[in-house]
Amino acid sequence: MTPAVVVVPSAPMLLPRYTGRIDAAAPLRERAVAAVRAAAAGGPGAEVVLVVATDRTPGSVYEGNRLARRPKHLANAELGWTPGGAFAGADLSVAARYAGKSFDDRANNVTLDDYWLVDLRASYPLVTGIDVYGRIENLFDTDYQTVAGYGTAGRSAYVGVRWAF
Repeated sequence: MTPAVVVVPSAPMLLPRYTGRIDAAAPLRERAVAAVRAAAAGGPGAEVVLVVATDRTPGSVYEGNRLARRPKHLANAELGWTPGGAFAGADLSVAARYAGKSFDDRANNVTLDDYWLVDLRASYPLVTGIDVYGRIENLFDTDYQTVAGYGTAGRSAYVGVRWAF
């Protein structure tokens, strides 16, 4: 595997203009920048970052092993909807996160299972400057570990009021 990292500059003047499509034949950096532009323009997009996370300490017995607690595959997706009619102004979304199998130790002996997490979010403007919002994290109450032996949050719900002035 060849290590590759895509770094997207933060200065807007350095990014090419989004043209409405992502060319699969373009170099990886250009595709990543186009995906960021697409997402910013409200179109379909994805952040593309590839990293080969292996121990590269010369002469180490762990050289070439995968780094601890770094899943081989990660994916995030979010689908948002802004309804009209009686619910005009509301924002609804569902987000899914996938983390592939990883190892808890440098020797790659302790395996952490892969997992999916799904979150729901909603907000609604009551009056100008005041929104109510809520979210449910880990909707399906998935049991997962990011560190062997340590617990993680189960299903969690949050509600609140946001006041902008």
